[in-house]
Amino acid sequence: ATHGLNIDPTKCRCDVLLVCKVAEQGYSLGDYAMGATTRMDAGNNAPLVPMLSKNAIQMNTGAQAAYLLFLNKANGTPAQPTSLANWRYIFRIWY
Repeated sequence: ATHGLNIDPTKCRCDVLLVCKVAEQGYSLGDYAMGATTRMDAGNNAPLVPMLSKNAIQMNTGAQAAYLLFLNKANGTPAQPTSLANWRYIFRIWY
């Protein structure tokens, strides 16, 4: 996503907040979840931070590189959404 802020990414922090659009994994319509991504590296999970540049922010969620990970609201276990289309992404940047 382009943000057009023309910022210095070395002076910023960013994260991703998710909003449920279709109930799943114990979440109801409108519920919020903290977004994180993990990438499989030689069988180990390595955190993947959203990438911030001068005019854009990016979070890889493709099956080849990463998958969205959050907790199942109903039982607190790690969960993978059945469809990323069920979630709206909110990118937050602190400058």
